[in-house]
Amino acid sequence: MMLGVMLGHATLASGSVTIGVPELLIEEDGCFSSSIPGPPYPDNGDTIRIGVNVTNNTGADAFFRVVFRVIATTGGSGGNLPVDLMFGGPAYMSTSGTGGPNWDDSFGVVVNTPKITDGTGIEANANFGIHTDQLAALGLAVNDTTTLTIRAEVFSDDFSIYYGENSTTLTVKRSERLQHKNGCPRLPLDAATAMLTTDKTHYISTDTITLEWSPMGADSINRLPTWDEGATATVDIVRLDLAPSGDPEIDYQNNVVISGNPELTISSWTTESQANCTEPCTVTDEDLPLSIDYSSEGALNGAETYQTSFSASSLTNNRVYLARIRPGSGGFFTIEQPQWTYFTVGDVIATPVTLSAFEARDEGGRLHVEWETATEIGNVGFFLYVAGAGGRERLTEHLIPSRVVDSLTPTRYALTLPAPPEGALYLEDVDLRNVRRLHGPFLRNHPAGRRHEAEPIDWPSLGREHRRKEARRIARALGKWQRSLPLPARTTGVSHPSPSFPPIALEVDRDALYRVTYEDLRQAGFDLAGMPAGALALLHGEDPVPMRLSSPAPFGPGAYFEFFGQGARSRYTETNVYRLVLDPRRARRIPAVPASPWQGAVIESTYRAHLVYHRDRGYSFSSPIGDPWYDTRFLAIGEPVSETFTFEIRDLATQGEGATLFLQFWGASQWPIHPDHHLLVALNGTSIHEGDFDGLTPYAATVDLPAGLLREGENQLTVTVPGDTGARWDLLYFDHFEVTFPRHLRAQGGQLAFEGMGAAFRVRGLPSPKIVLYRNRRGNVARLTGYTLDRTPEGWSVTLRGGKRGATYTVAVVETLPRPR
Repeated sequence: MMLGVMLGHATLASGSVTIGVPELLIEEDGCFSSSIPGPPYPDNGDTIRIGVNVTNNTGADAFFRVVFRVIATTGGSGGNLPVDLMFGGPAYMSTSGTGGPNWDDSFGVVVNTPKITDGTGIEANANFGIHTDQLAALGLAVNDTTTLTIRAEVFSDDFSIYYGENSTTLTVKRSERLQHKNGCPRLPLDAATAMLTTDKTHYISTDTITLEWSPMGADSINRLPTWDEGATATVDIVRLDLAPSGDPEIDYQNNVVISGNPELTISSWTTESQANCTEPCTVTDEDLPLSIDYSSEGALNGAETYQTSFSASSLTNNRVYLARIRPGSGGFFTIEQPQWTYFTVGDVIATPVTLSAFEARDEGGRLHVEWETATEIGNVGFFLYVAGAGGRERLTEHLIPSRVVDSLTPTRYALTLPAPPEGALYLEDVDLRNVRRLHGPFLRNHPAGRRHEAEPIDWPSLGREHRRKEARRIARALGKWQRSLPLPARTTGVSHPSPSFPPIALEVDRDALYRVTYEDLRQAGFDLAGMPAGALALLHGEDPVPMRLSSPAPFGPGAYFEFFGQGARSRYTETNVYRLVLDPRRARRIPAVPASPWQGAVIESTYRAHLVYHRDRGYSFSSPIGDPWYDTRFLAIGEPVSETFTFEIRDLATQGEGATLFLQFWGASQWPIHPDHHLLVALNGTSIHEGDFDGLTPYAATVDLPAGLLREGENQLTVTVPGDTGARWDLLYFDHFEVTFPRHLRAQGGQLAFEGMGAAFRVRGLPSPKIVLYRNRRGNVARLTGYTLDRTPEGWSVTLRGGKRGATYTVAVVETLPRPR
C-alpha cells in the first residue's frame, strides 16, 4: 500500500533518462527464437525475456527502478492479466495518480538497477511465463490469440521521480497442449518421482508390482502443466544377478542403487520391448531383461502422477530385480540419468523360521505344547491356534516372543494352556514386518518332526590344538634355519654364523605399548645374540612398524625394543600378529624428542576421557547398521520392558561438567502407524532422553549431561521401551553407548594413555620413577625425553611438554608394559 501511494505521487521528469523500446526474446522450452511478435506465436509453457536499455542523462550517477508491466489489450475479453501469469518475482498493483503514467491496476515487477554513471546506459530485464489456464481466464478459446502490451517505466531509486516509459506489443496464442518445437531439446522427466508404491523395505509380497511416476517434479508443475498426446514412458526391468560386469549394484543399508557406471545404462543387457501390454503385464525370468512401454490415451499432465504395473507372480523368490522409468518412443520428454529402484519378490527372508518339531499333549485337563525351530531369521514370535467350526481360534492373547529373533541353532519353546476345544493345532510365526506364516495342522498326542541336538563347539580343545600346531610350525622353521647355517670353519675351529634368523611371530591381543627383551626371545627359542640392531625390522603384514631399540649396539643380553601394537579388529579373534625379521631396508625407528615443560607454562591436570560400553552379546541378520552384533534386544508387547546397564567412572573431574552420552539403537519391527518405536533413557534415576522413530532403521542420539549427574564410581543407565506406540509390539535393539567426561590425569595400574592439547600436562599416581613416555601425533610416534619427575604423597608425578596441536600421550611404568605372546 505504501508503494502504491509513492508511485501515485511521482513527479514527471521526462527527458532526463533515455528509455529504449523493450526487446523481447522467446525461450521455447530451452530453444531461443527472435521471431517476435509474429508467428509462430509463443504459447503455453514458453518464457518471454524482456530487456530495455536505460541511459542516464540526469547529470549525476544514480540508481533507478524499472517497472515492467504486461497488459492484455486486444483479443478475448481484454483487460488485466492474472498475477500468476506475470513475473516470477514480486508483483505489485498501483493506483491512478497525477503527473505519472497511466495507472490501470495492471500487475508488474520492479527491477533495481546498479548505479548508472551519467552519460552511460544499462540493460534491465525480467522474465514472465505463459500458461493455458491464465490465458483462459482472459476469455480466450483454444487457438485464440491476444495482443499484450509490454511496458517499461523508469523511476528514481525512491520512486519520487518518474522519468517516462516505452512499450512494445506481443501476440500470444492459447493452445490446448504444449507441443514439441522441432529442434528443441527434450524436456526432463523427473527421475526422483519414479518409485515403488510398496513398503520402504523394497520387499514385495504381492503378485503385482506398481511403479508410480510423474512427468515433472513439483518445481516444474507451474511451468509445464500439460504434455502432448501420444507421450510414452518405458519401464526397464532386469535381474541383478544376471547383470553384466559394471552394471548397477545396490547399497542395501541406504536403500539406493549405485553403480560404477555413472550412465546407469542397460545397453549391454540386450533388452526386448513389450509394447502396449495390458496392465498388469506378466513378466517372467525368461523375459528379462525387458522394457515395457506405457502409452497415454490423451495428453499427459505434468502435475499428475501415473502408475505402471506388472505381474511378478512368475518371478523367482528372493532374487533382487531392478526397475526404472525412462522416456519411451513417443512424446518429447527425456531424462539425463534414469534412477533405478530395486525390489525383491517374496518375503524379506526365504525361510524366516524352520520348524523342526511340534508336539501337543493333554496333561490333566491342560494342554502342554512344545516346539523347536532349527533356524530363526527376523522372527518376532508366534501365535498358537486351534481349528474349530467357525475357523481358527487364537489360544494366546499376546504374541509368544521369540527367544532369539535370529539364530542358526535349535531353539526350544514350551507352553501350558487350559485345554482348548478339540481340533487341530496351528503355529504361526510373525516376522519383523508382521508377515505371517502358518505351520500345521498338528494333531494332539501325535508328535511331528524330530528334535535336533546341537553339538557344542569345544573351543578350549580347538585352542590347544592350534597352539600345538603353532609350536610345531615354529620348531620346524627354527630347525630349517639352523640347518641352513654354514658349517664351522676347519682351519680355525671358529664358527661364523650367518647374521639371519627365521621370522619371529609376536602375537598381541589389545592396543598397547609392548616391550620385547632379549631374554624373552631366548626363552621362546630364539637367541639373537650378536644380531645387528640396526637391521632388526618389525612388520605387520608387509608394512614396516616403527620401534624403539634400547641401544644401537648388537642385540644381546639386557637389550630390548618397544613398539605400539594393536589388537585385531575382527569379530572372531582379538589376536594380531607382528613379525620380527632381519631386514635393514624395512627397519623403522621411533625418534626421541625433548619434552621438558616450558617455564611458566599452564599445566593441565585433566583431560577428556572416552568410555565405550560395547558388548557383543547377540547376533541379528537384520541389523541395518553394518554391524550384526548387538548388546540387548527389547521386545515390548503391551507393557513396558526395561534394562539397566552398570558402568564405572574413575577419577571424575569438575563433577562431570561438560560430559556427553552417545546412544546407538536400531529398530526392527515395522508397522503402518507412526512411530514404530518409542524409547526412554535415564541415568542414575534421572530422565535424560526420549526418542521415537520408524522401521528397520538406525537411531542415534547424543545427550549433554548436566553437571553432577555423572558420578564417581558406579553409574546406572536404564533403557525403557514403553510399548505404547499403538502397535501390537515394539522390537528394537540396543547396540552400545559411549560416555565422554572430564577426568583427572592419574595413572591406573602404572599406566595412562590420554588425548590432550595444551602447553603442559602433569600425570600423577605413578608407583615408580622408572617410566617410558611416548607421543602419537597423527600417526607420527615419538619417544619423549627431558620430562620432570617429582615425588608426591601418592607416588610419583611426571610433568611433560604438550603442544598447540592435539596428540595422544602414553605414560607407563616399565614393569607394567605387556609382553607379546
